[in-house]
Amino acid sequence: MQSAIDSTKEGAVLKLGSKTYKGNIVIKKSMTIIGSDKTVIEGDGTGNVISIKAPNVKLSSMTVIHSSMDRNSSEEFAAIKIYSNGNTVEHMKIYDSFHGIYLSQAHHNKIQFNDIKGLGKGEIAAQGNGLHIYYANNNLLSHNTIEGTRDGMFFDYANGNKIVSNKISGTRYGLHYMYSDKNDFERNVFTLNTGGAAVMNSNSIKMRNNQFIFNYGNRSFGLLLLQANNIRIENNLFYLNQRGMYIDQSTGNIIRHNRIIQNQIGIELWPVPTSKSSH
Repeated sequence: MQSAIDSTKEGAVLKLGSKTYKGNIVIKKSMTIIGSDKTVIEGDGTGNVISIKAPNVKLSSMTVIHSSMDRNSSEEFAAIKIYSNGNTVEHMKIYDSFHGIYLSQAHHNKIQFNDIKGLGKGEIAAQGNGLHIYYANNNLLSHNTIEGTRDGMFFDYANGNKIVSNKISGTRYGLHYMYSDKNDFERNVFTLNTGGAAVMNSNSIKMRNNQFIFNYGNRSFGLLLLQANNIRIENNLFYLNQRGMYIDQSTGNIIRHNRIIQNQIGIELWPVPTSKSSH
């Protein structure tokens, strides 16, 4: 597989057959790689299965399996790890990997229509996240399905991203979000997670038309805001969570036109004079 990539010209298309290819490949030139329903890229369990280090790479229609599961490595291994800008990863199936897709200082990428499955809740501590977004700005994450990873989506110092129409279930936190500003979340579904979405130490986020359904654990929630400011929470559904929303040390937020139905506690709000709340 690596030799086929290395021999493909810059900007060309490499079409893969319906078979299993040896992974731990590194892509260092702009190109398109297209597989099929039966194309599998299998890692050897020691690193990233696919590393993208060139801009404007497109990956489509493959199954990617068996990255390193070493949770003590500073490298943070993944099925697909992206270190560059302007790439598209779509219609991929990812299993048996530490992180699913990891963006590391990678901007203006499209991650869409992917299916990422983890090891399930019994193995939460032994695995990584479905989508891990680290110092990565202005990316589009859309129509991905994530199930059974540690956290569904993890954001850390990531700004200006659009997160649209993703489905996340069976994780610890569907969204684990810190130190990230000006991101838009719309039409995402968080269901059957220990916690739906935890937003902390961040500013100027829009959360519209999302669904937080049956996120139920010890002191759990559909949506947590902790030291999160100037957040717009509009037209969302909070249904059958232990707490619909839990808001603490957060100011300047607008919460309106949400449906909050049959949660054990609808909104647990620790008062801040500058908050606005209406229904």
